[in-house]
Amino acid sequence: AKVANGVYAIKKIVPIEDLLAQISNDVAEQGTLSEEDRREIAKAYDELLDGATMDVIIPTGKAVRAEGTTLGQIVGSLRSQTSEYRDALRALPSAGEDNQSLNEVLRIAYNFSTDVLPLIFLFMSICDLKPLIFWCTVDKQWALYSAFASLPWSALGRKEKLEGYQQIVSQARNRAFHHVLPFDATVEADLSNSDVRAEKIRLFTPFGQKEARGVRLKDQDLADLFGEFSRAKWRPVSNVFWHANLDVMQAATDLAQAVLDTLILVHKARKSSR
Repeated sequence: AKVANGVYAIKKIVPIEDLLAQISNDVAEQGTLSEEDRREIAKAYDELLDGATMDVIIPTGKAVRAEGTTLGQIVGSLRSQTSEYRDALRALPSAGEDNQSLNEVLRIAYNFSTDVLPLIFLFMSICDLKPLIFWCTVDKQWALYSAFASLPWSALGRKEKLEGYQQIVSQARNRAFHHVLPFDATVEADLSNSDVRAEKIRLFTPFGQKEARGVRLKDQDLADLFGEFSRAKWRPVSNVFWHANLDVMQAATDLAQAVLDTLILVHKARKSSR
């Protein structure tokens, strides 16, 4: 739905369960929804959500409202996320055993590392192709580089790489968001004194068929089920990193704002020259 100042927003999406309940209530006098009807409605629901689009209009006038542009909305979101990240950092010292603040830090940092890094790569490509935009934003680019270089890379045993940054954040987040079973280390049972019987051994199977070769235990299916258990790969990261990461997020937001301001200036200059 279109809202004020040309900004677009999606109205609240009703969960499929609530939608089906509402439809069932509306058609109660005519009967109940069959299972087939429910499946067809759910299928149409998925197709509508997957096919949702937002039209973007290329500005033709001289005046452009920054908040009404796609990049303007991205900048607004970055500022909001950076503010929430800062608040979560401030709450860390008083959180004690409550991990809610830390989980919020991990959540926002992870979303930033996965969503914003591609945006930074885009800015780099634009600056390579358009020197004017490069020179108009070079101070913000340097500020982002300085914030990125100030992360405690040596303490983490890493080099200054965007891929390494994303991996650090991801591995720190894994334990909080992908860790249910109470094991922080690999569990190993000594079976040397147990009667573990093998059923057969297969050698020289056709190349590429790995599943059937080697030793097969009598209870191989059960052993395979045990083999499905795993734990999240986790690397703890100190609060020093998370506080330094705030500068990275702020610098990335400032760079996005500078690119937006430059693009609007270029657009105005082009319109004025015609």
